[in-house]
This record gives sequence, structure tokens and C-alpha cells, in this order.
Amino acid sequence: MSQTLASGKVSDRPFARLYYTLGAKKISGELIIETQGRQIKSLWKDGLVYSAESPLPNDSPARIGLSKGLLLKGDVASVVDELQGKTSLQSLALLLERLKLPEDKSEALKNLSILQAASRQLAFEDATFVLKSSSEATQALKKGLNPKRIIWEGLKQHYSLERLQKELAPLGTSALKVKEGVDVGGFGFDDSSLKVVKKLEAIALVIPELLEQTGLDPSIVLSAAYVLVASDSASVSKSSLPLTKAEAQSKVPPTNAPKTAKEKDSVVKSSGRQDEIKAIIKSKIQHMENDADYFTLLGVEQGVDAATLQKSYFGLAKRLHPDKLQAMGLEDVKADAQKLFAEVNKAFAVLSDPRKTKAYVDVLAQGGEKAVKKKKEADDKAAMKILKGEEYFYLGQASLRRNQFDKAKESFEAAVDCNPNEGEYLAHLAWCVWCLSEKQASDIKTSIDLLDKAKRLSPKNPVVVFRQGQIFKQSEDFSKAIACFEEVLAKKPDHHEAASELRVLKNRREQGRL
Repeated sequence: MSQTLASGKVSDRPFARLYYTLGAKKISGELIIETQGRQIKSLWKDGLVYSAESPLPNDSPARIGLSKGLLLKGDVASVVDELQGKTSLQSLALLLERLKLPEDKSEALKNLSILQAASRQLAFEDATFVLKSSSEATQALKKGLNPKRIIWEGLKQHYSLERLQKELAPLGTSALKVKEGVDVGGFGFDDSSLKVVKKLEAIALVIPELLEQTGLDPSIVLSAAYVLVASDSASVSKSSLPLTKAEAQSKVPPTNAPKTAKEKDSVVKSSGRQDEIKAIIKSKIQHMENDADYFTLLGVEQGVDAATLQKSYFGLAKRLHPDKLQAMGLEDVKADAQKLFAEVNKAFAVLSDPRKTKAYVDVLAQGGEKAVKKKKEADDKAAMKILKGEEYFYLGQASLRRNQFDKAKESFEAAVDCNPNEGEYLAHLAWCVWCLSEKQASDIKTSIDLLDKAKRLSPKNPVVVFRQGQIFKQSEDFSKAIACFEEVLAKKPDHHEAASELRVLKNRREQGRL
């Protein structure tokens, strides 16, 4: 009987660390993540993942196979209606059974699909988890996936910069360094992340220094740092950044002896420094709340030289360092300081890279990050609608092959609704309208009008003209049908259906049967 080994909320702990611990302790069982009534599952055996299942459309093996060139559109189209409503694991089994892929492609699709579903377990901060001692799930892979690889994929794909910063916050001012003898080959690092790893193999660095010296996107730097820490592949040690004289004095235990005039003066100066830092934090936080740009946040002008930028950044970083704030007794501004410190690091990572600075200035010229984000969201939404239109189109084609014209018509209507500028969708819809009609003059006009619109949208697409030819043929307007099929062959000489239709019509005309 299966027993519950552990359970709780994902947000209760750094979840990447928990995921690695399952591997380090060579756990066998099933990890279930639940969010909004949906479950993402992974099957573990001796600390490796041998199967994973997700109900989310973005984790579909069909999508993965198409994006990686393992599957052809025609392959997916032939089974697309059967894939509806299935989980990733069910879809994977169906694709492998029906398509009979070569062994290398089959194994690649299995590995990529299981990796995608397993990494999805790290995506939901508001989810709950349950670890069970056994599972009824079957083993999908011959060789299990290393949790390090899954964690890296999950961080890279699903963690926001804010979540990375939050889960790395406990490190404070600790310096990181890759441990001696650690093999980083099992993570699946790309060239950019390897740059971070190589830097930490050579020297111990705190996060701000790592951002500065790599000059990479903060998300890449923090993801690489996090997976190294979570997997015990990096040592963590306190930073040796020097304290100022006032900060050092604040660490000396108080005595009962009366203060000298010099000591009283030191206390006044220390209080003044505290007020100064509080004022800086308050001012910068207001800038952040008002969506100030990175130049304003760091107190520099556009076109600033590298030396001035570094001086401004390190001046702020030194004042805002969590250890130094604690040393000065500024616990009341700790939360704001951490938020500001993270944003200052992010700003410096961008402005210290000329290529990223140029891109950032271009963003400002377009109205700022919010405006660009809004436009990107609109573009992404439009792109997703186009992809959805493709899915409906494949469904319609599948129904059309079975002569299910009513079902095909519904799918093509949905495809046209998603992407009304695609002439081929309209052409197939016109054909369905014709096939379902009473073949009256009004039906011919309706179908031909749709095809004329399709032809205006896609003038070079032979499918549009071919459908026109079919309708003219069935409405016994043979001259126009012949002209259409000839036009198709002029556009696409190897169009076998058009060639067959044209041959039949010309033979009949020669025999006087038209």
C-alpha cells in the first residue's frame, strides 16, 4: 500500500532544493504537484525520474516533437483528433504506437517529453505537493533523468526573476564557488550558463559581482547560481567585504562606561549615516513605484561611461548590502532595501552590457517596459490564436478525409475565426459549405464568394483554385473547372489531384460527353 512520505505547500521551502534532495536520498515513489485541480506527476526510482505526466497543452509531446523536428505536421494531423483531452504521457504513448518512429527519434521524443512534464513541477509557486512511497505509473524511460537536469530546465523555463531573487535571498552576502570535483555535465547547461559556471569554478563571488563579471541576463545568472546551490554543487561562504569604521564600531558590544566626547560625536555621525541611507532607500523605492528607468535608479545619465556607472552602482550596492544594514541596526528598512538591492543589481546587469543597454534604450523609446510588455502580450496572444487556428485546421482536415463535412465545417469556421487572413482555411470552409448545400445557384454563389475572398488573401495558393475547380465541376460549369485545374498545375505542376481531374474532363470533352 502506498504511504505518504511528505506533503505541503511548494512555497514553504526553496522547491528546487527539495527536488534535488529526492535524488540525493535515492527516493523511489511518486511526486504529485497539484494546482487549480490539475496534477503533474513524476515517477522516481532510486533518485532518478523515469516518467512524468502533465495535463497542460504546452507540455504535449506533439508540440515538442514538432518544435524539435522529430515529427512532421502531417504525422500530427493524422492523429490530432485522438490527442484531444489526453495527458502528455497518454499522448506520447499514442504517438509512439501510431507513427512507428525510428528508434533514435522515439527515444529522443520520450526523453524530451518526460523532461518537459517533470520540469513543469517547478512552475507553480502556489501549488501543493505530495510524495508517495509507490505508484501505479509505468516506467517510460530506459534510463532515468537526473534531477539536476530537471531543476535546471524548470528554473530556466518557469521561474520569474522575482521568484529567483526571493528564493536566493537567504544567501544574503554569501559568496558562491563551484566545489572541487563537481561534474557539471549532467545539468544540460548551454553556452551562456556555462559562462556563469566557469566563473564560479575559478573564484568565489557574491551575486552582484557575478552579475557584473558575466554581463549576462540576470535570469540566466540567478538560475545557474540557484541550481548549483540547490544541488550542493557550490560552496557558500560569507563575503569578506570590509566594513566601514562606523559599521565596525556598531558591532562592538556596549559598555556601561560613560561615553567620551569623541564617542558621542561618533554616535551622532553614525545616526546621520543611518538617516542618509534611509533617505536613499525611500527615494529609490519611490522611483521604483513610479516606474523610473534604470538610469534614474542608478543616478546616471544615458550615455554614461563605464567608470561612472560602476562607481554609482558600487556606491549604492555598498550602502544597501543586507549585512551592512544589519550592522548599522537598520532592520526596519530591511525589506525595502532587499527589494531595491535586487532592482539595482538588475539595472546594473543591463546597463553594463552595451548590447543590452542599446536594447533597453530602444524599449524606453517605445514608451518603456510596460508599453513593450503590453505590446508583446498582444503579439503573443495573436500568435497563440494563429497556432490555435492551425490546430482547428488539422482537425478539419482529419474530418474531411472521413467525409464528415459538418464536423469539418465547424473546425474550419473556428480556424477562420482564429486567423481570418489565411486563404487556405477559407477555401476548405467553402468546400464544406458546398458539400453540405442543396447545390442551388445561391449555394454556388456563397461558396464561390468565399473562394474569391480566399484567392485575394492567398493568390499563390493552389488549394484555393483547386477547390474552385471542384465546385465548378460539380455545378457542371466544365469550362471554368478546366481553367481552374490548369491554373493549379501552372502554379504547382506536381499537383496530382488537379492533374487527374483535368485529364478526366479533357477526355470527356474529346468524347463529346461534356
